[in-house]
Amino acid sequence: MFVFTAFLDKETYEAKTREIAKKPYSVQENSAFSYCLTSDGFEKNYLRRDMSDYRNEDVDFMRLCNCDATVPVAHGSEAAQNRDLFGFLTCGVLVADASGTAEVLDESTLNLMFAVASHIGVLLNYSTNTWNSIINETSTTYLEYVYNVLHARKTS
Repeated sequence: MFVFTAFLDKETYEAKTREIAKKPYSVQENSAFSYCLTSDGFEKNYLRRDMSDYRNEDVDFMRLCNCDATVPVAHGSEAAQNRDLFGFLTCGVLVADASGTAEVLDESTLNLMFAVASHIGVLLNYSTNTWNSIINETSTTYLEYVYNVLHARKTS
């Protein structure tokens, strides 16, 4: 599975003030991902390190993000057990005044993200089927192949 992230601006990416994984995350060690295994989305505002119902593998997540919205990138039936799960689309926001009560990320955010993730899921399903039937490559999945090609370009 993969996590798909979008950076809203080049400056925060270059300044490393956005969460950029340095290693693969595990689904079980992150509340948003594990929740999306059986649901259509996860959204929580004003996260705190001491919350018993939120886990994030990045120990430094509070410096970068205190509001989180995540949806599954999948294709197939809406029932979680009948879909092909490719990964997750996630949006993290850092709100300077963490004592606020207004919803930064809400259901309309999740709905928009879910619509985008559904389109990505259709594209990945089509690409995977093409990969499997036309190219007939079985040693890696389509996404693993793309990741390996991009990672090889970065390191060369």
